[in-house]
Amino acid sequence: MRYYKISISDPSNPNAGEQVYTSLVNGQTDPGALQVELDCMITQSHTPSGSTLVKIWGVGLPAISQAKNLNPVVDGQSLKPKFCKVFGGFAKGLPLANPKQSGLLFQGNIQQAFGNWQGLEMSLELIIYPGQGEATIPKNIVLDWKANQKLSDAISNTLKTAFPDYKLDIAISDKLTLAYDQAGAYQTLVQFATAINVISRNIVQGNYPGVSMLIQEQTIRVYDGTSQKDPLELDFTDMIGQPTWIDVNVIMVKLAMRADLLPGAFIKLPKSAVNVVTTAQSFSQYRQGSVFQGSFQVQEVRHVGSFRVPDANAWCTIIKATPTTSQTTQEQSASTTVRTENQIT
Repeated sequence: MRYYKISISDPSNPNAGEQVYTSLVNGQTDPGALQVELDCMITQSHTPSGSTLVKIWGVGLPAISQAKNLNPVVDGQSLKPKFCKVFGGFAKGLPLANPKQSGLLFQGNIQQAFGNWQGLEMSLELIIYPGQGEATIPKNIVLDWKANQKLSDAISNTLKTAFPDYKLDIAISDKLTLAYDQAGAYQTLVQFATAINVISRNIVQGNYPGVSMLIQEQTIRVYDGTSQKDPLELDFTDMIGQPTWIDVNVIMVKLAMRADLLPGAFIKLPKSAVNVVTTAQSFSQYRQGSVFQGSFQVQEVRHVGSFRVPDANAWCTIIKATPTTSQTTQEQSASTTVRTENQIT
């Protein structure tokens, strides 16, 4: 069964408790759970993609009349926003549902909240941005990168000071060093991540993607793809339709909604019993496997959901990924060749 949980809290008043909307109560799916729509985009910090939209239908009059209380509060020269976590995926129930893939989809600060009352419908809408610092709420991120010091150590020192409550997961190349001191001051993680990405790409050059950063839960992940971990193997039953090329060396894969995929992660597409491409003219037995195989690195994740719409496309995760090696690229190119013996003539 589909699962969601939306938790709203006030970091400036931790004793106020949480405002929670969920489809799972006491471990059981609630058939009367509210209709929820969400559109969450997750990318690296140096390529921000705008806001996340969460819309909750069927809320009561008190919720929409007090929606303004969820907007950021002006405190002197700064704003104190409310904090929102969005969980999603599938709960135990249907045969192919995997509760282990459920979890935190997105978290951030509520920048705008407003209630709507149209006819018999009441709804609460939330516009959420990642909590990575803003011009009005600066993090005062200071980089002090010494000559011949590894970039990983410099980033670690910087983030530990600016984000003391966060854990760090840093996996980047040890070759990232400079022959001179490099210093800088930044207001947001977006500014800092952008600067580090540009500097790292100038050091290595070529096809090197540079250092990327991402906040998930209470961890800041810093990666560049050089430390490849064991890929997460996807099942063919997790996929909605076939993967497809959307750009040079970029594929798009649509999956049942899951929370265990993040930008920078490595995935492995399921092997097919036959090396053919699926077309409208293919025999039906060739539609039971992925036309793409091999390992890929996730570049972008998007969660799209409409809780009560009875369509697989209404509760899914869409990822963009790139091949991890040139050999994989050749394999994917070869897999797009249609073999005439597998077509109806």
